[in-house]
Amino acid sequence: MLTNSNFIGQYGQVTTEWSGGIIDMRTHHASKTENRIPNYAGVSGAVDENGFLIGTYTGKILELGLVDNSPTNMYVTNDGTKMYLAGSNNSRIYQYTLSTPFDISTAQSISNASAGAGVSGIYIKSDGTKMFVVNPGTDVVNSYTFGVPWDITTIVNDNKTYSIGALDTLPYGITVHPDGTKFWTAGSSGIREFIMSTPWDLATTSYSKVATIPQDTSPRSVIWNSTGTVFMVLGNTNDIIYAYSVPTAWDITNRVLISNTGTMNNMLTNQTSTNPTGFYFVPGTKNFYVSDASRRAMFWFTSNAVDQLGNGVNGGRLSFSESLILSGFATPRTVQFKPDGTAFYVSDNTTNVIREYSCNAPWTITDATVAQTVPIQIKGTSTQFASATRFHFSNDGTDVFFSDFTTGAMSRYGLRRAWDISTTYFKSTAPSAIATSSNGFCFSRDGLSLYYISGVTFFRKTMTNPWDITTLSAATSFADSTYLGANTLTGVWVSQKGEYLYGMTAATARIYKYKMTTPHNLTTATFYSHGYIEDISPDPLSGLFMHPYGDLLFVTDQTNDRLYKFSLNGG
Repeated sequence: MLTNSNFIGQYGQVTTEWSGGIIDMRTHHASKTENRIPNYAGVSGAVDENGFLIGTYTGKILELGLVDNSPTNMYVTNDGTKMYLAGSNNSRIYQYTLSTPFDISTAQSISNASAGAGVSGIYIKSDGTKMFVVNPGTDVVNSYTFGVPWDITTIVNDNKTYSIGALDTLPYGITVHPDGTKFWTAGSSGIREFIMSTPWDLATTSYSKVATIPQDTSPRSVIWNSTGTVFMVLGNTNDIIYAYSVPTAWDITNRVLISNTGTMNNMLTNQTSTNPTGFYFVPGTKNFYVSDASRRAMFWFTSNAVDQLGNGVNGGRLSFSESLILSGFATPRTVQFKPDGTAFYVSDNTTNVIREYSCNAPWTITDATVAQTVPIQIKGTSTQFASATRFHFSNDGTDVFFSDFTTGAMSRYGLRRAWDISTTYFKSTAPSAIATSSNGFCFSRDGLSLYYISGVTFFRKTMTNPWDITTLSAATSFADSTYLGANTLTGVWVSQKGEYLYGMTAATARIYKYKMTTPHNLTTATFYSHGYIEDISPDPLSGLFMHPYGDLLFVTDQTNDRLYKFSLNGG
């Protein structure tokens, strides 16, 4: 059984060796009933150069045992008609033609050429005139020139080498910047960057920097997307592909892990994949390839559909819209807007204040200004709450509710003037605490349901009278250990009609969406989709608010003291 996934999909039944399964860019979950698949690095739109896979997909296998007992890295042309495979056992590069573009089941081996002892990494210039290879046996990078573009039998050694043995004794993979000014190797010490002062001239190489890969001690492949904003690494120790985002294009320095596949062995039910030795993602397409030396085979995957979180079909990247620096905040926590979008409120977990902002245009936060700041003086019958920065307003703004993180106690306050937080007065306290260490709560639009979170579990309590927390019922719950894994929920929201439940995790910077087949009934909730919050490192994201129509989403960032706004397709 494959477990613990948050990317979703189904393998096609291509041969008798395959069976249904779900792939997750972090871990996996087996199922033959789902028809969704992975968000690879979490980008909306068709699966493309940004390095992710979304939609229904199929996979096929190419047996390589008769060609080379130790297949490693590969390169596939952007049009999918040619494929090149490094075979370290025979120290050769094998060229294939694909009669159906990208489909390895139509591959025909047409030629091969020697490329140095134990060749493992391969990269070919986009015009087919230059090839770079790396050999872990000699710790050397070599370059070759094609006499006839793309014809492997015409390669000529440039007699230009660059030894990286002093830096990495086991370099396995190589990739080159599209303009030929940089290349990167994947090896036992991590991902190393090298500069070529003359493009594509190995003789002008100098060492630049290294990015260690703490997740795996034996990186075998490194691949960039075409914009240089995401790179992927195949780790042979854990048999996992990791995806990293970088704030500066083509710069490995400030990488942030955003996802991973889980073990390759779990990708292929009824298959054994304990030694994945090569990986390639074709920029601008839906295709990626994995080779396995133990299985002596290559696997091809392609994605066929795409959508965003808002449409609920599968995962996607939420589109960043705008942000606001929350000046004076130390750890911004909860955020909520007035229904008309003309004002919003943010609490600070350190100073225990709640601040009201006025929007110059509805739902626009960039130029929002502070209207007032009010200390949170939350009192129950006799208890002063210590950490009551989780709050929620009633729809008409005449009530505001606070919960205490430490004790789970909840109180209701009235507002003498609607939405004016300086006019609060105590009304009531819930008869029993909600969960201690709860990172957030919200109410349904009708005020009859209270939702709150703790760990990876969602809870719901009902009320006999709208907004009357003295009538709270016993809780029902829904736990998602499959897709959330061990990632603690830090935000919760429910759609207006109670059909969809949303949860946010800080560790993965993701929004998870669940469908309740019976509105507001947690026992009927099932995983529906997820979205990756782009352009934000996985900082402690703590506050979650959604526009009533489900097309805008707002989150607070405790590290950078910001409020972010994202757009969705709906939901």
